[in-house]
Amino acid sequence: MIDARELLAPNNIYKFVAVVTLPLAVGLAVCGWLLMDNRFHLVAIGVFAPCVFCGLLGVIHKQMHWAEPVHLILLYMIVGTTGASVFLSFGEGARREFLLSGEVLSFFIRGAIWVLLGVVAFVIAYLATRMRAPVVRLVGYGKGSYRPASMFILALCLATASLLATVKFVQMTGGISVDQLSQKRWQEVQGESGTVYGGGGYYRALAGLPVPLLLLHVASLLHTRRRPSLVDISVLVLLFGSAIAMPFLSNSRSGVVFIVLEVAVVVVIVRGLNPRVIMPCALVMLFLFGVMSYYRSLRNNRIERGDSNPIMSLASSGNGLSVVGTSIITGRVPEQMEYKWGFSYLTWVTTPIPRSYWPEKPNVGLGREIKAKLVASDAREQSGRPPGFLGEGYINFGPIGLVFAAVGFGFLARMLWNSFQSEFSTNPLAVAMYVVLMPPLCQFVNSGFSEMVVRLLTEGASLWIVTFPLFLSRSR
Repeated sequence: MIDARELLAPNNIYKFVAVVTLPLAVGLAVCGWLLMDNRFHLVAIGVFAPCVFCGLLGVIHKQMHWAEPVHLILLYMIVGTTGASVFLSFGEGARREFLLSGEVLSFFIRGAIWVLLGVVAFVIAYLATRMRAPVVRLVGYGKGSYRPASMFILALCLATASLLATVKFVQMTGGISVDQLSQKRWQEVQGESGTVYGGGGYYRALAGLPVPLLLLHVASLLHTRRRPSLVDISVLVLLFGSAIAMPFLSNSRSGVVFIVLEVAVVVVIVRGLNPRVIMPCALVMLFLFGVMSYYRSLRNNRIERGDSNPIMSLASSGNGLSVVGTSIITGRVPEQMEYKWGFSYLTWVTTPIPRSYWPEKPNVGLGREIKAKLVASDAREQSGRPPGFLGEGYINFGPIGLVFAAVGFGFLARMLWNSFQSEFSTNPLAVAMYVVLMPPLCQFVNSGFSEMVVRLLTEGASLWIVTFPLFLSRSR
């Protein structure tokens, strides 16, 4: 008799995906060769990348867990490599022309090959890593339970602080209207060279304080296996509502989606893959993403671009493990943008200094410089084209940098999982800390190293700040 749990094990699902996508990729490549059509060649590589990713992990990684970082990275790949390849090849409209950036499809085929090489290097490093960090010292105080009254008081305080920070940020960036809801919010700061833009990082960090407490509360309830009381439900509603307020009002679709995704990952770690919980989380994510995409399309009058369709919006965004960004960087560096020789990996050091005090401080990320030098666009100045871990490696050290960036990212992702896995069964705080750190690490797929470091430090410090008093009151 077939065991359903064994059949739905991650490595078996990955092997099934590889078996299904391999003939599809080969068939697309043959069609491209017979028809002499680069559209099929590009899509073939876009399909072959997740095929290789799933095939290697499914065959070699026998004890894969559904909460490992590789699953989120696979989603980034499907969006930025597979989805974008299909959109570039068979999409239409102004958005496609913007992503093409004046190039032909053969330009993106070369970039897709670089992506494929990076995927292989990442998987090899991930499978080979056995190292772990001594995280028990950081989360050892989290074993056991806390007082429900202490949790309610702390949740009320954090929700109040979060909402006040959100209100201040909204006032600082133009108020609430349909126009304002539909765009990223930035604070204008007057510098010596003109107007520059700051993201209001301190307000965002303060508004995000309920998130780690929300994850800890969910993990603790699942560990105790008791029916939630009215106080428990009130805390969940209070924390979740205050947590999504800032990203929703700033139209950070990924910010809202990641909060829901983090809750789902907590459930998967503690209780396993439970469709009764995961499906509602997925529906909530799609609903919120669709609503925010619709408001953004209203503001920019770009419904024809596909922004009101969540799936089309993802494929046409150019984000994820981006074949678009990687192609532009590998095809135009160093001719249009000089090598950085490691400088971009150090800019996180200047992050604690507010831009209001140092308007000309270096940008933490490379997005705006990439957009200014590599992408011809009349888009608003404060937005950017993030490099991703592959693109940043190439910008710093060329082809060798791209490969080493993939290897380093694979090492970090596996070490994060190795470090926390042994604590999951007994320590809710370990679950919360892992889930807090995992998305910022995985976002390195679509951002830069310094941005990843800032997010990891911010999220880790936020978790420690909000949870330590809770467990300290328990011990007293």
